[in-house]
Amino acid sequence: MADQTWLVRDLPTLDDVAAFLNVSPRQGPGEATVVIRPDGSHRVFYLAPGSLGTGTQQTWDSAPFSNGDDAAKFLNTPPKEGKGEMSAVLRDFGDVDLLYLHPGSEKFAEQVWDFQGFESREDVLSFINDSPRPEPGQLSVVVRADGSVGFFDQGGGGSDSRIWEFHDFPSAQDAVTFMNDRQLGPGEVSVGRDDGSVTLVSLTGRDPALP
Repeated sequence: MADQTWLVRDLPTLDDVAAFLNVSPRQGPGEATVVIRPDGSHRVFYLAPGSLGTGTQQTWDSAPFSNGDDAAKFLNTPPKEGKGEMSAVLRDFGDVDLLYLHPGSEKFAEQVWDFQGFESREDVLSFINDSPRPEPGQLSVVVRADGSVGFFDQGGGGSDSRIWEFHDFPSAQDAVTFMNDRQLGPGEVSVGRDDGSVTLVSLTGRDPALP
């Protein structure tokens, strides 16, 4: 993330978020993660300046789905979205809204988006940190009001020595400060909830199994 800084912006709708990210210098893969707020507005955390710049080879867009499985099927339809080319908003009643870059760049058939849910953060971390764990850009997490977690992941290569961790912050600005202090790069963070305080998952831990 050389010469890039994490910032935050509030916008009314997901379409507004996509339009904002498409303004030059435009955000590239992994440079945006979005969350829905209790009042129905959206908050996007983004890296600036965006790496796509004035390029128009890919465009941010949004799409609604009635469930996570339909959203995953959409992401896996060629041209498939690759690393960092999606961020999901999961509403408490089951609907899913996707923010995504198209056309997708994923060329490998074995890289498939999947949607899953667990009752607790601990269960999620146990699953995603198992080898091969998702690499940067292969994870989008949503924390529900009841504490359960839904997430999209694209498998992984298992080559990263870091592990995913949950972090909680009293405000969006505190979360942004953490992201910049840790110098998190594209796809290394997914904001999962923002109801005044912020919950995110980031690739900041070290695998305890390593020497």
